[in-house]
Amino acid sequence: MSDANLKNYTKAIRALQEAEAAYRASLDAIDTAKTEGNSDKLPRLRMQAQEAERHLSERLTDLETCHRGHFLARRIKLIPEMIRLARLAREYDVFARLAGDTSVRPSKTVIDEEYVKSFSTDGLEQGIPLEEPRCDMLVDERGAWR
Repeated sequence: MSDANLKNYTKAIRALQEAEAAYRASLDAIDTAKTEGNSDKLPRLRMQAQEAERHLSERLTDLETCHRGHFLARRIKLIPEMIRLARLAREYDVFARLAGDTSVRPSKTVIDEEYVKSFSTDGLEQGIPLEEPRCDMLVDERGAWR
């Protein structure tokens, strides 16, 4: 993995965390104004919270873009190897048929069996988690400023 990918991802996480804190602070300000009976401040505070929520949503999108971009780059890097494996599978299928195997794609059976028994995600992360980024505040608190 390139250091630039990890740097961009780390920067995007920090930006998301800052945006979450700002959104939380704006929601807290609304709650405080309601509790203290300062209803005249509510329209301005709600507009600020709405803007903070929009900013948070944008930071999550940025983080998702970094995440997808990293794994897309890693996927593209594997294309030559995948092409080599596809040609090897085709060659295996030809030899299997010449040896009397009548199945449609003999190589698929071998590949499927090996894929199931030996694949592990250990070592794939390289600093960027495999799971997609998420923001619980945008799930639990979306529109809470209303």
